[in-house]
Amino acid sequence: MLRSGKVDMLTETTDSYLKKDFLFTNPFLSNSIIIIMRTRSSYVNNIEELKNNHD
Repeated sequence: MLRSGKVDMLTETTDSYLKKDFLFTNPFLSNSIIIIMRTRSSYVNNIEELKNNHD
């Protein structure tokens, strides 16, 4: 999906096999949990708010 341009964001490790084909930036965010949302969705403050959300 990265090669075809179908993704906007990629989370990877520093030892990724993709490093031979792509340039990676230095990390600008470090977090154990990341919530990626649709633009039309309501803002989510934390993981607990997703508990019963089946959207």
